[in-house]
Amino acid sequence: MMEIVIGQVTLTHCSFVVRLIDSYTGGSPADPQLRVRLVGWDAKPVRKPDGSFVFVGLPGPDQRGRWQVTVESDIYLDEVIEVEMDGLEPLNPVVHRLLLPRPCYPYTAGATIIRASVRDARGRGVAGIEAQATIVTPECYKARLAQDTDENARERVELMQRTGGVVVGSRFLLVGKEGEPPREICEIAEVISERSYRLKDPLSTPWRRGTWLLPITWTRSDERGELALYLPFTRRKSFQVIIEVAAQVKEVDVEEGTMTALGSFCL
Repeated sequence: MMEIVIGQVTLTHCSFVVRLIDSYTGGSPADPQLRVRLVGWDAKPVRKPDGSFVFVGLPGPDQRGRWQVTVESDIYLDEVIEVEMDGLEPLNPVVHRLLLPRPCYPYTAGATIIRASVRDARGRGVAGIEAQATIVTPECYKARLAQDTDENARERVELMQRTGGVVVGSRFLLVGKEGEPPREICEIAEVISERSYRLKDPLSTPWRRGTWLLPITWTRSDERGELALYLPFTRRKSFQVIIEVAAQVKEVDVEEGTMTALGSFCL
């Protein structure tokens, strides 16, 4: 811990910051009662308006190299965040995490939602099963590549014609024109500017300017086996979506601004 005393004021060194992002709005969490705790240490973080939780005065990485942060909420799924101190930037020790809405989340009027449940062979709800929704209608792209991806820097992309925000953790399906490389999924690791983004993993192949980035949303089933997948604003009133739940795949037609009930996925 580093403390600097200036007159009667003591400044305590920031150990790390957990920045929580509402995956539906792309903004700060909507739950004022969000419970964020550090496992194994009696330290209450300082909550900032932008969704950041600042932990101060913790032992240095030479004494403890890993921390575990738990997040509990009534409207978001619970999260466990592993913080590797050695992997953080010393001058900007920030860990980003998207919060996934529970089925009871207060979505805005006109939201496009897909609801389903996950059941075992005896009809009981199963928690923690991952689900993913990918819009596959090309005209519903979230953004397009503003330039060809650099052969020597495939972990960075420039985007144009965006609809809505792009945040750390956003996932996209890259779809080129006919005859171009097969589809590929990418995830945003850093927002460099309004047009420039760093990817979590480098692209496996070069992509051309104008490539579509189709939005992907994901979630997990809650304690009752229920799940809700929201879909962002699109450029068409109706479009096709591929739903993947526990290795089961369904392709559904969706109308923007409506709720689609898929029933149960049985394991």
